[in-house]
Amino acid sequence: MCTNPTLNMSFEKALFPFLFPHGCGAYDGISGLLPYLKQIMSTLFFVFTLYPPYLFLMYQVRQVIQLLNATKHLCLERDVQRLKRQHPQWLEIDVLKNITKFKLPPFIPLTPQWHHTQFK
Repeated sequence: MCTNPTLNMSFEKALFPFLFPHGCGAYDGISGLLPYLKQIMSTLFFVFTLYPPYLFLMYQVRQVIQLLNATKHLCLERDVQRLKRQHPQWLEIDVLKNITKFKLPPFIPLTPQWHHTQFK
């Protein structure tokens, strides 16, 4: 049993509390998400694999993380190189601030461009 189940709240515990009655066993963030999902899905007749909404949600979370990471890396690599060519005197932190403020796509939540589109 966990000593303090409310200490490490996660989206799994919040959405599916009945799958974690003692507050243990949810994704803890220590290992990567993909190894965690492989471990969960490879266990036959486990409570997680027998509950279809949990499988669907974890698949969606995995897809969103992969899409955000792919977009983030592609956007950052291209824009960092371009800004360094245009402004060789800028420090790395200035380049990253400019990219964060103006170049990240508006569909990535909580970026400045996302807030701009939400509050139009």
